[in-house]
Amino acid sequence: MNRIQRLREVFREAYRNVATGTARPLIALFAFALVVGAAGFAQARGVVGVAQDALTWQQQGSAVQIITFENQIDGRQCDALASLPGIGAAGAVRQIDSVRLAALPSVPISTFEVTPGLGELLGVTAGPGQEIGGVWLSEDLARVIGITDTELPLVIQNVEGAGRWAHGGTFGVAGVYSSPAGGQSSPLDYAVLSPAAPVGSFDSCWALLWPESSQTISLLPLSVEVTSTAPGEHRQTPRLAQLNTTAGTSFDAAGRLDALPTWPLTVAAVGFAAVLGFGLTYTRKLELASALHAGVRKPSLLIQLGIEALYWLIPAVALVIPAAFWAAARENPDPTWIAFYPALRTTALAVLAALLTVLIAALLVREKHLFRHFKQR
Repeated sequence: MNRIQRLREVFREAYRNVATGTARPLIALFAFALVVGAAGFAQARGVVGVAQDALTWQQQGSAVQIITFENQIDGRQCDALASLPGIGAAGAVRQIDSVRLAALPSVPISTFEVTPGLGELLGVTAGPGQEIGGVWLSEDLARVIGITDTELPLVIQNVEGAGRWAHGGTFGVAGVYSSPAGGQSSPLDYAVLSPAAPVGSFDSCWALLWPESSQTISLLPLSVEVTSTAPGEHRQTPRLAQLNTTAGTSFDAAGRLDALPTWPLTVAAVGFAAVLGFGLTYTRKLELASALHAGVRKPSLLIQLGIEALYWLIPAVALVIPAAFWAAARENPDPTWIAFYPALRTTALAVLAALLTVLIAALLVREKHLFRHFKQR
């Protein structure tokens, strides 16, 4: 019972010191929240910035690799690449005869047969017309001809060898896609795409590779059909190219994350919290030495100072964590946790540093130094 009463007195003394301002809780609260919060906010926004750049890199087609080998690409093998780790989507392409649209009869439009996997790579926005045989139009082409429904008359320019387009007719518009090259010219920028079964030979295989990996790129030749050549015959080789090179040939997300000042900000925040905790406590050395001289036991004094520190640390953390979470979630294309974790880690380490240095400062105070502290006051 005596121990419980002593513990109650410790809590009461801590509360009185906080309520009267002796522990300077408001100064500590706002100083901690400002510095540690700023560090966490900067860390979260830095990670979000890399994520946004990575999304832009993918949207502009920089993450798309194309392996070209005329009439030597296996459609099924190309589509199957999407099941491999690091390949988000893949589809095969082969060019067929150009067509003339009834809405734009004077201009031949490039036309391609593509496997279904290319629709996912291009981000085809499906329209109400999902009937079999529907085509996909580029946004630029759809805008020019004023697509308002799912019916689009197509008339072939050259009837000979035109296959399914030989006699013209009406074909439904099953979807629209944006430019896959993000501003750089691409064969599909102003085209009609006809989804086809992944059978037969195609001219190229398009694959979305993310994250970047040389091992993943080395898998693209798996889409090439294995053919034999006669002795002495020159054997052609497939060509591998990046769809859009305007932003460079590599993104290096890991390198960009490593270049962020994450750890320097953590060290700065933790160092500040340590100085704050030590300074607020040790500057009260005369008061603490007096308490020891009056019979307060050192363990009780340590508990009291820890409680006083929690009075300002808990509200400070309550300000820092929501701000850091908002910074990590705002306009973040990736899961929020990835950007939030560095700020959370920094805050937790700063809290531990503040509590630890409060206790260290209290341990350095000695009752025998009371008169020295009194003279130095």
